[in-house]
Amino acid sequence: MAFQVVKLDDFCFVVGGCKASRENTNYDGDYEDSRAPEVNVSTKVFKYDPTENQWENLEDMPIGRYNHSCFVYQKRIIVIGGQDGQNKLVKPIEMYDPEQNSWSTIGEMKWSRIHFASALYLDTIWLIGGIKKIDVGPTSIVESFNLETCEWQRQPPLPSPTMNSAAVAWRDQLFNIGGREKLPSNEYVSTDKISMYKAMDNIWQ
Repeated sequence: MAFQVVKLDDFCFVVGGCKASRENTNYDGDYEDSRAPEVNVSTKVFKYDPTENQWENLEDMPIGRYNHSCFVYQKRIIVIGGQDGQNKLVKPIEMYDPEQNSWSTIGEMKWSRIHFASALYLDTIWLIGGIKKIDVGPTSIVESFNLETCEWQRQPPLPSPTMNSAAVAWRDQLFNIGGREKLPSNEYVSTDKISMYKAMDNIWQ
């Protein structure tokens, strides 16, 4: 579970994930929660050929992770974020080269967190919202990672702190959809808010 799948050329790539060694039906996804299930985190990467219905084992990731994000950029796979086997946040950003069947580290997360939304927008990876500590709650921080220079840039923040949202880029716009927010009573609730960002305006609406 909690793995990622991306399409590159005519193949599907399955990256990382985990298997819970015990279950807790009261666990709500907080990585600092003592009720969090014990997990066996995978470093495995598989390639699936739907034409031949065949699987192939590829070079393992340097760091096993789950709850991460994956992107395809210039025929390479970028892996960012996630948690390791000790439920710690994973900071290194790694890139897989299918031609060489090898991994390399291209940077680190500047402000590590989980349950963020992510999208490839204007040739940069955008990380939107998320949470670092449960007692602090969601964040409105938005950052972008330039895949050419491997540098981070702080972007305009969300109108309100959000976690577990979804992001999608469409033309020159970036949308952040739904998610969860924290009330003053410390209760977490779902939200149906949709925020839109345009680089030309440089603000979320």
